[in-house]
Amino acid sequence: MEYQITALNSGETMKMPRKDWVMLMTLAGQNSYRFQPPELISRTKELEIAEALKKALPDLPEEHHDMAAPDPLETATPESGWDPKNALGHFGGEHRAVVEKFIELCEQGDLEVLRLA
Repeated sequence: MEYQITALNSGETMKMPRKDWVMLMTLAGQNSYRFQPPELISRTKELEIAEALKKALPDLPEEHHDMAAPDPLETATPESGWDPKNALGHFGGEHRAVVEKFIELCEQGDLEVLRLA
């Protein structure tokens, strides 16, 4: 499963696998959005998410490493072996760009989140 996130003011988009979405919302402390993202994220909530992610950036490791059990179905659920404690390691290394890009989108205004097949 994948999501498409669009900044409505600019039209800029990014696609994100569900596992990345779940890990990103975990990193931002947004547990209520982890498994069921809203279709529209308000400006106020976006800024809250962006600030939380900015605070986490210095703690991201130099290299990407997933210490959780493999998740071959990309379901990102505790039943599949996914571990929310691994959000920092997940966004280490080159995967840090996902966090930075999402922060940029959050700073552009309301976000639309669409579930793709």
